[in-house]
Amino acid sequence: MSKKIIKEIVENYFKIDIATKTRVRQYVEARAIYYKLLRDNTRMSLATIGKTMNRDHATALHSIRKIEDWLQFD
Repeated sequence: MSKKIIKEIVENYFKIDIATKTRVRQYVEARAIYYKLLRDNTRMSLATIGKTMNRDHATALHSIRKIEDWLQFD
């Protein structure tokens, strides 16, 4: 899968633009799912994944770890 297809899938599901710079939980969770899908379905590095949303590798890594926790407990 390409990053464009994954982004469209996530945006269509949540009906939001995940590139919007906000900390609203719905956007944070949607971006975390986007990062997780990119990490699992592509060979992109964390730095490259972060750059797709104008963020750094640490943000992508943190989001991936948090989404795994959210999926386990929610």
